[in-house]
Amino acid sequence: MSKYSENRLFVINNPNAPRLCPELAKEIGLNESILFLQLDFWIGISDNERDGKYWTYQSLSDIQEFFPFWSQRTIQRIIQSLKDKNLIDVAQYNKCAYDRTNWYALNEEGIAKLKSVTICPYRTRQNGVIEDDESEDIDDDILTAGTRQNAPTIPENTTEITTENNGEVWQQVLDELKLVLTRATFDTWVKYTTAIQRDGGWEIRCINEYAREWMENRLAPIIHRTMAFILDEPPGKLTFIAQRHGKATKHRKPNDGEGNADG
Repeated sequence: MSKYSENRLFVINNPNAPRLCPELAKEIGLNESILFLQLDFWIGISDNERDGKYWTYQSLSDIQEFFPFWSQRTIQRIIQSLKDKNLIDVAQYNKCAYDRTNWYALNEEGIAKLKSVTICPYRTRQNGVIEDDESEDIDDDILTAGTRQNAPTIPENTTEITTENNGEVWQQVLDELKLVLTRATFDTWVKYTTAIQRDGGWEIRCINEYAREWMENRLAPIIHRTMAFILDEPPGKLTFIAQRHGKATKHRKPNDGEGNADG
């Protein structure tokens, strides 16, 4: 045991605490740097691609839940400041006209001017800008760590999936989702789900039809990506079903992992 470990008086209970970069805070402002790094993380785990960029959508309430020490007005000011600094783009790609939830993407042009950060070559190549360069030799573990900052480490051993350990695998998925989703989203829609492997994919059982629809339409991609991370291979097609009076009702169009991401 290290001297530091022996002398520690406390540990932080939140394993997903916000990050702080002193150099970035000095360059763009403390509050701006904190939210900017969190948006970078949310975008990094998102599969929402629009107009050649990856996006995350978060309501002011969702952001405030993650940063309870800020008021919604303060969050709005920070977002506006990041926009003015040309560090993020804000848009709305919501399916329903009445849904005014903002979508956020990183602005590569503005970020390239910062001295405290460096544009990741993998992200650029992922968007199809770089076709063939020396960055192709970057170690996959390094890339994974770069896009999953704050996430738990990959288990050392991958267990073959059987009926007996379906529950264990799904619990690992739930533990991971709990770190990246807001508490309200996780507790309302995800917390009481179960899953089993079936027909080369996974059948995810939701508590009711409302939960099934929400998870299929908004959470399927992040669940798909998280399961691939846990299993160390693609999980196959995800089918969301609703539990009704103790019976499972299958939706007629199983989800294959495409659509919106985080809640």
